[in-house]
Amino acid sequence: MARRIIRFDPPDQFIAGAIGEPGQRVFHLQAIGGGIAATVVVEKSQIAVLARRIVEMLKDLNEGGSVQLPSAPLPLPRKLPALAEPFTAEFRVGTIALAWEPLLTRLILEFRDDMSVEDAAAPPPINDAPDGPDVLRVSLSVASALEFAENALQLAAAGRPICPNCGVPLDPRGHRCARKAALLTEVTDQTVTPGWRAALPTTSGLIEIDEALHLMRHSPELEPIGRIAEASNASFLCEIEGGLQVIYKPIRGELPLWDFPEGSLAARETATYLVSEALELGVVPPTILRDGPAGEGAVQLWIEHDGVQRAVDLVNASDDGLRRLALFDAIVNNGDRKGGHILPLPDGRILGVDHGVTFAVEPKLRTVLWAWRSKAFTHEELAVISRGVQGLTDSGALRAQLSPILDGEEIDAMAARLNDLAATGCFPEPSPDWPPLPWPLV
Repeated sequence: MARRIIRFDPPDQFIAGAIGEPGQRVFHLQAIGGGIAATVVVEKSQIAVLARRIVEMLKDLNEGGSVQLPSAPLPLPRKLPALAEPFTAEFRVGTIALAWEPLLTRLILEFRDDMSVEDAAAPPPINDAPDGPDVLRVSLSVASALEFAENALQLAAAGRPICPNCGVPLDPRGHRCARKAALLTEVTDQTVTPGWRAALPTTSGLIEIDEALHLMRHSPELEPIGRIAEASNASFLCEIEGGLQVIYKPIRGELPLWDFPEGSLAARETATYLVSEALELGVVPPTILRDGPAGEGAVQLWIEHDGVQRAVDLVNASDDGLRRLALFDAIVNNGDRKGGHILPLPDGRILGVDHGVTFAVEPKLRTVLWAWRSKAFTHEELAVISRGVQGLTDSGALRAQLSPILDGEEIDAMAARLNDLAATGCFPEPSPDWPPLPWPLV
């Protein structure tokens, strides 16, 4: 059977919507134009990732002078547009591809009825070849793309009522409050702080870290359910036992970098989690190395968070909640701390993701978190550094954990950074020999 290419160039309307009760919703994308409609099924997390990537791509194009974005945010609608019913879904989306058409100044979105990992290293570009998966292809103006992204982010954030204590959606079958579940023993000025290993919010609700790790390690299959083909390295959204969703980054899908050994990014992602845990920082989602449908790769728990705009607001405000992440980046020599790599949680914790370019021997710290440069460390931060120094001694437990996945010279360089931080007693200044900021910033 010949492949179907369902085109809307452009559609009269293109929206994300959901059918069903909160907590049991099925998410769809729907294009309407020329008297016809086409609807496809997607995951909620695919909608959130797609919306954020659209915004990031348009910001990049704006910085390069290719488009001009509005100076003020678009007004949010009082009510999100509804799906036109009745409808029959054409297919369930596997891969999502994005492309920019400069002559028409339009963003092209393609939604594919496939989830093959055989092309992990180089997914096919948008094309009209007679063979291939069925696709829904939508062409959007800059204004329409921004409107879709804003509405999609609202949809992903809507749904179940929010717990007034922890901000996590309430489950009608019962709710475990993150703020009440694992608090520090001391409470000052009526402010509660979640423990660094408190349960994490996921698409399936709150889950304890050890339970998540067990499922990630022992689930027999990683079932791919989505992909953003435009991402620089292959990244698959997968589902494992318990309905948990994870991000799977196979080693064979990594693009070579001139300044890092080939095929080493997945190990670095995993090593950052080990460092975060050993130093009791709790700033990286559970991450492991394991086999998957495209071979060995990094597998990281998908976290439900408050969104990129909240992260950008925290960065712009130099929120002290980011200090732990700034210290962590200095320790692991993070070469790519963008605002979009920061995940603010509903309970106040802040996590970081996308740690493939870390642990270089040469100074490569590039980050948006320079607000605390030359600021003195707190007692808690000095304790974190001390744990790192002890963990990386010749017989240290952290060195033993890292030795199978990092080069010995890289571990020694991290030990030297920790000793330098302990000696100076303050956050580092940017290096004059390396660009201090990542690009893009978000």
